[in-house]
Amino acid sequence: MEDVAFDVVDPLPRIPAPGSGRGPAREDDRHAAPADARDYSPGRPEAAASPSAAGLGGGQVGGELVAVAVEGEDETARGLLGQGLAGSLVSTARETWPPADAELLDDAVTAGETAHVRALADPRSPVSDRAPATAVARTEEAMETAVAVERLADRHEPGRADWAQGGVVIPVIGASAGVGASVMTAALFDALDVCGVPTLLVDAADPARSGLAAAVADQGPPARTLHPKIGVAYGRRGGGWVAQLATPPSEVLSPRMVPSPCWWLPDQTAPAATVVDLGWDPWQVAASPLRSAGAWLEAGTPSSPRPVLVVEPNRPSLMRANQLLTRLRPWIAAGQVAAPAALVVVSAKRWPKQITGVAAQALGELMEHAVFLPYDPAVGAGGIGAEPVPDRLRAAAAAIPARWGLIPNNHAPGGALPSLTRLFGGR
Repeated sequence: MEDVAFDVVDPLPRIPAPGSGRGPAREDDRHAAPADARDYSPGRPEAAASPSAAGLGGGQVGGELVAVAVEGEDETARGLLGQGLAGSLVSTARETWPPADAELLDDAVTAGETAHVRALADPRSPVSDRAPATAVARTEEAMETAVAVERLADRHEPGRADWAQGGVVIPVIGASAGVGASVMTAALFDALDVCGVPTLLVDAADPARSGLAAAVADQGPPARTLHPKIGVAYGRRGGGWVAQLATPPSEVLSPRMVPSPCWWLPDQTAPAATVVDLGWDPWQVAASPLRSAGAWLEAGTPSSPRPVLVVEPNRPSLMRANQLLTRLRPWIAAGQVAAPAALVVVSAKRWPKQITGVAAQALGELMEHAVFLPYDPAVGAGGIGAEPVPDRLRAAAAAIPARWGLIPNNHAPGGALPSLTRLFGGR
């Protein structure tokens, strides 16, 4: 599959002005560079003269020597991959954006190393692409992309996010990767949709690893482009909408490149509910829950999100869930993150007797109102497709929105829904 070239529609689409609670705001102290530092922000005119740019032709990069392989010097490129190249990439990342934290530096270096290894492993790659300079260039690009997307994030007092345009926001987070959070997300969406509730499904996962990649039959082109390589595309599922990340297939995506919630939510018409598959490693999300996909957990107004925690009916999953809750507890106590409002146990009809005590100890009050999502062989074998999940899954998932009063008692279908253009304003 060839890379997709995105057209930059508008780096700052139709968003209310700073101070309104949504949309990009002024530069703040979090991104303020030291007084003696050069401006290495994305799009700077002097980018070509930066230390990392100079390194693209060989020479000093961040105080360390980077050799550039030429034809016949593949072994030099391979050797440098394990001989100080990582240090050079860290220097490049730091120089590209001096205020970057350790997590962002690590993501950028990973992108650079991955690009270099791909070039080394692909015999079709030009020899010049196999040089360490490839890794340097990709590291700089990854850092600039992450910073550019992060600059467009909502800026507000922590714990005061504006969720007015999202309706009831329902983030779904698994106790660990692969536990079944994507299946539960689809089941929740379909349960709301079949009852006529206007619903938006947000798939915040890396497209290459998403459990909802096939949730829509026909995804449209990126409707919102935050960066030449980061977009948000929309498609239909039933009577609702699905929003997914749109990136070139070869893009090495990091959590910090995930757009903030304001870029997923509609401008003109608010859905009654927004169901979100956070998609990334939950342990990583819980470490800094106000960033990237974790921002969907942020407390705010007029009502905070209602996170759904998904576990498996076994001791290891329950212990991971307990550790996840422990990691989130300080954020919850500070009023910055919403506490889990519901618990889902996948592939079970009831608690196994042998782990009832463990569940009570690990999950506390959440255990009392747990919803059990049965195993479905078709979904287990084929995953989530464009068709609604089987009735038994929808019926089980419906217990949660019914408890919250989202599903009308008569389950009557709603009227016609607005078009995507009207809903999202063509951003």
